[in-house]
Amino acid sequence: MWALQGARLASGDLVDIVVEGELIHDTAAGSAAAVSDRIDCAGKLVLPAFIDSHVHLDKALIRDDLREHDGTLAGAIGAIHERKRRYSVEDVRSRARAVIEESVRLGTTRLRSHVDVDTIGGLTPLEGVMAAAADCSDIAEVRTVAFPQEGLLRDPGALDLMEAALEMGADVVGGMPHWEPNEAAQREHVRLCFELAQRFDRDVDMHVDETDDGNVRTLEMVADEALRLNFTGRVCAGHVCSLAAAAIGGSCAEG
Repeated sequence: MWALQGARLASGDLVDIVVEGELIHDTAAGSAAAVSDRIDCAGKLVLPAFIDSHVHLDKALIRDDLREHDGTLAGAIGAIHERKRRYSVEDVRSRARAVIEESVRLGTTRLRSHVDVDTIGGLTPLEGVMAAAADCSDIAEVRTVAFPQEGLLRDPGALDLMEAALEMGADVVGGMPHWEPNEAAQREHVRLCFELAQRFDRDVDMHVDETDDGNVRTLEMVADEALRLNFTGRVCAGHVCSLAAAAIGGSCAEG
């Protein structure tokens, strides 16, 4: 048993926080008096740890190692592809571990990391991030999202890699439907992601409408598929940069 003495809660109350095992045992003023192992917080604010719900640990800390490019989006993507081809498990593991450890130092103890799963890097990024997560399991909980960065239809072989990633233990099915070449392919991308989620009993967390083009409507596709399959409450749509053009009603119904 140990205690935080003189901690200030968000309410402004000054209390002692007594911890037994992994649970808070008491939060009354003066309750730390009988506990020998205690930390004097001197009135400093104590809050629950933060959650980083969207990070890319496999791509972290690579900027200084990218080849020069012309500054365009296409140039940046090409530079990242070249760097990804040079990934090793230990390279990814080291960079991911550094970010996890720094996150904990800044108060974040739970992270959800999208990890590229494609024919450029294969499963190396996932192996590295999972190894880093295991290294840091005593200080942080890291959940991995199998993320088909290059698409599923435009990157032949990615679907097989997604299945392999989930069999390896990836926690969540990711997606990026707007990256597919046309609306039919986008709908198929969404369908395939939900099929994987159902088969492996995983939640879904997709990059959606990461564009300012209001004609791209993959948010609606994701919401429609979730409602059709009654897969509600298990889906996250990230980015949604063209939200102002979206059909909000259906997306809200998906929950």
